[in-house]
Amino acid sequence: MKKTRKALTVVAVVAAGLMAAGPAHASAPGVITGDGVRIRSCPSTGGDCRVLATANRGDKVTLHCLDGTPGDPWFHVRHARSGKSGYVNGGYVRRSGPGTIPIC
Repeated sequence: MKKTRKALTVVAVVAAGLMAAGPAHASAPGVITGDGVRIRSCPSTGGDCRVLATANRGDKVTLHCLDGTPGDPWFHVRHARSGKSGYVNGGYVRRSGPGTIPIC
């Protein structure tokens, strides 16, 4: 019984450590650098991507991950003012503090 309890405790501690270190918890603060910047449902300006919200210069966002290609980066963000999460083209957002931004 003692060995089983100890083994379960070790498994629970390891699992908790893996979950806390995963990319779901990585992010960095950011700020929008233009006016009328569209926060989209996917990392593209294509017709399948809906506009979820519009952000303006100085609006705060949380940068969750980087998507797209090297020449066309998109960030998955959470817009503080609207509470909406979506994608913003990398040309309209910059990091404003420390943090980790993983690849989506």
